[in-house]
Parts: sequence; structure tokens; C-alpha cells
Amino acid sequence: MKAFRTVNDVWKAGLCMGCGVCRVGCPKDAVRITRDSSRGLFRPEVDACLCVGCRRCLKICPGIGFDYAKYDPVSSVNEDHPGGEALTSDCYLGHAVDESIRYSSSSGGVVTAVLLDALEMKLISGAVVTKFSDEDPLLTVPRIATNREEIIAAAGSKYCPVQIGDALQELKHRDGRFAVVGLPCHIHGIRKLQENDGFWKEKIAYCLGLYCLNNNSFNGTSYFLRAKGINIRDVKNIRYRGEGWPGKITINLQDGGKASFNRPANEPSLSERRLLKSAFHYDFMIPRCLTCPDLTSEAADVAFADPWHLGNLLKKEKKGKTLIRVRGLNGKKLIEDIRSRGKSVSLERCPPPDKYESKVEFASGVWSRILIRKKLGLAYPRFPGKVPCYSRRAMAMNLFYVGSYLSRFRRLWPLLPAASRFRAAIYRILDAVS
Repeated sequence: MKAFRTVNDVWKAGLCMGCGVCRVGCPKDAVRITRDSSRGLFRPEVDACLCVGCRRCLKICPGIGFDYAKYDPVSSVNEDHPGGEALTSDCYLGHAVDESIRYSSSSGGVVTAVLLDALEMKLISGAVVTKFSDEDPLLTVPRIATNREEIIAAAGSKYCPVQIGDALQELKHRDGRFAVVGLPCHIHGIRKLQENDGFWKEKIAYCLGLYCLNNNSFNGTSYFLRAKGINIRDVKNIRYRGEGWPGKITINLQDGGKASFNRPANEPSLSERRLLKSAFHYDFMIPRCLTCPDLTSEAADVAFADPWHLGNLLKKEKKGKTLIRVRGLNGKKLIEDIRSRGKSVSLERCPPPDKYESKVEFASGVWSRILIRKKLGLAYPRFPGKVPCYSRRAMAMNLFYVGSYLSRFRRLWPLLPAASRFRAAIYRILDAVS
């Protein structure tokens, strides 16, 4: 495999997720994060006139791999402990005490509430979060939130690309310590950044990770709006989650109108579920997501998720609860401080859903997809500290993602409903033979 020279090469190889962390790692400010409108993705661009070939951008790029053993939360925050304390397994169910935050957030509003408490208790000076652009309602922009209003404004899931490089660049010039809220790929980049520059160990107090099955290109939202007969130019703003749990997709229009749609978990129509899964899971996936084994933000101090493992909860919970996984000693202290002194979060201990998470088929299929890339002579990410596992079922399920290649060409979007029916047929076959 040809060696990478800059993150431009990582993008060309299909291993870049556009997280943006490489921008802040460049000592010459040669990296910019731009939007590839045709692909619907963020991408790095290196200015050849400024680049000095130091390869620093590659050292912190999570796209080319991540050493799980080296960057676990304990080693990153407890280096001087003589015994090398083990990872904590603390797990909670919780929700925001403020009912308006809870109802309008993705699943309980705990991330927002934790940030509010940490800010009030002066554990942080602010947080790197993501909101939608005021100019483009479908474009995400990173922000440094330093007050209650800014934190609440960033609440909710964004089922589209997110880059945090611009906010990290601004963070260089801010006093204080900050939290970063991000997907597993963002947290991987932060951990590598901290390893290569002690400044960031002090600047970033907490990494708050979100569970992530995969993320989608901006084109997934465009496809969904087109299928619903909504012109993008008529959209004022969009919320992918909210209005209770499991929530709705809400689109506010420029003329004051509003359109709301169920999410797959509470959508009775088979055709509608297929459309939702096509747009926001299978057919517009960011390519690098296909080779990511971290669905649960293993490198974060604290990770947050929907409690899908509690099947009975789905039948009765309407406001939302959040699953909270404490990953390391730094996160343990944060949650203990918030439990004892905070006012914004209600928490109760619960067993960790390890058995449920280990059975997620997308994760097991990662290794077969990496193997396919390797056999084809394509670049593939490395994950020291992870043990690959393979199965025939996982290999067969790679057929599910044919649509993610078709969707790169808008003229082929009419074929995506057929791809959905193809997936359903493959499911029936696999279930019959397993």
C-alpha cells in the first residue's frame, strides 16, 4: 500500500471521515476543512505552498487507524497512578431534570444537562458542540458554547457530517478548560492530538462521546426531502430528533409551515421505514464508517446513547432516557461530581448492556469489510488492541451497502428503493439459513 503524504491522500483513499481534527494539528495552518458539495461530505484540503511535509496531520488522523490499547481513557488521564487502575464499568440511565430539554433532545437530554452542570460548577469554561448554520439550514457548524443558551441551542442529533476542526482552532486562543462532544471518530482524533501535544491534554478537560452506528452524507437528507416532495430552498431548519422519544424528524419551512415524520422505531409503515433507513443508515453512509469498529465511543471519558437494549422501555417511555457509560477515571469523577453537586441531571445505576452491544451485526461486519479492502489492495485502517472476528453472515451482509455506492451518483437515486427491497430479501435468506 502506498504511503500517505498528507491527509489529502487519506481522503482520496476513502479513509477520511472529515472530522476536522487534522486542521488544528498542522503547525503551519496548511489544512482547511471544506465541503464537497457533490459527495455531501467534509474533506481536508492541504495548501501545498504552506505544507512542509512534517506529516503531523497523519499522526493525528483517526481515519488511518486508532490504537485502542494506547489511547484508553485511563491511560490518558491517570498516567502517574502506580497500579494502572482498570477501566470503570459504571453505567446509568438518566434524563434532564428540565422537562423542556428532555422533550426536545434526542434521548433524555443528558449530554446537554451534563454540560450545563459542568459549566455551572466551573468544571469547564465551555464546550465544543455542533449546531446548524444560520445561513444554510442543512449545514452543520462547530461552536464553542460558553453559556446556557448556546449549549441548549446545540442539543439534538445531527444525522449528517460534522467537523470540529474550526472550533478547535478557535480553542487555541481561549483561556480555560473545555469539554468536547463528538462521535467516536472525533474522540479518536482528540486522543491522538493529546498524545502528540501536551497543550491539548490541559485544554480539553473531558471527551464526551456519542454512540454511533454510522453517519451519513448531507445527500441523505437531500434524498429524504426529495422523497417527501420538499424543496431544500423552502426549509428553514430541521431537527432529526426531538418531540419525545424515540422522537420525530421535524422540518420547519420558510413560509411558517411544518412537517413531522416518525423515526424507524415508531413508524408503522414498511415503505416509510425503508425510506428512513435508506436515507439515514444504509445508502448514504460516509465510506469510512464501513470500517469503524467503535460504535460505543470506547475512548471517551463518558459515552451516551439511546437505551435500545431495554425493549420494555420502548413500549412505555415517551419523554426519553439516556444510557450513560462511564469509560475511565476522569469520567467517573465528572459523573460523581454531577451526582453530588449538580442540579440538571437525574441518574440511576443500571447494568451495562455488554451482551446487547456485542451482538450488533454492523460492528462484526467491519472486519470482513477491512479484509475485502486488504485483498483488493486498497488502503485500510489499522486498529491495534482490537481482535478481528469474522463470520459468513457478516460477509454476506456487506451486500446491504451496495446502495452506499449507488448514492454517489444522483442519477442513480431512483434505484435506491430497489436496493431497500434487495436488503429485505437478503435478511429473509440469512434468517432462514441461520
